[in-house]
Amino acid sequence: MSEKKPHLEVVCELHFSDDAIRRYTETYDIKTGEKICVPLKRFKLQNFAVPTIFKDFPTYLSNSANPARECPEQRLQILENEHLQRSIQASIISKNLKKRNHLLRFQN
Repeated sequence: MSEKKPHLEVVCELHFSDDAIRRYTETYDIKTGEKICVPLKRFKLQNFAVPTIFKDFPTYLSNSANPARECPEQRLQILENEHLQRSIQASIISKNLKKRNHLLRFQN
């Protein structure tokens, strides 16, 4: 008797635009604050991915236009990056104010 293999969903990447395929993942190093990009061994489709490229079909059926909305993962990443930038700016301003106040105390 042969063992049943788990069902795998496989699609051909030739039918998807490049922006619909995730080829790497990103994270931030907590210690250094640097963004780390790691290539994925197995590519993944974005949530918005829809096959739009068909070689033998008329071009009007192969719409390669980008989706009107960003996928939630992309929007979350953008919001996190904006928040990080605001936090960095606030930290720099706070440090400069403390340094200035420290210098003013010694001058008086």
